[in-house]
Amino acid sequence: VTCDLLSIKGVAEHSACAANCLSMGKAGGRCENGICLCRKTTFKELWDKRF
Repeated sequence: VTCDLLSIKGVAEHSACAANCLSMGKAGGRCENGICLCRKTTFKELWDKRF
């Protein structure tokens, strides 16, 4: 839904998708063909890997 609603905005759609994925505990995401795809990696896993 995030990608479809903001598809006219371009970059904004990816930011909204990433924010939506972050809110679900994932480490971001991107829009692809109007569908928001979240990363499989969780934010905690990414954080632990970096620090």
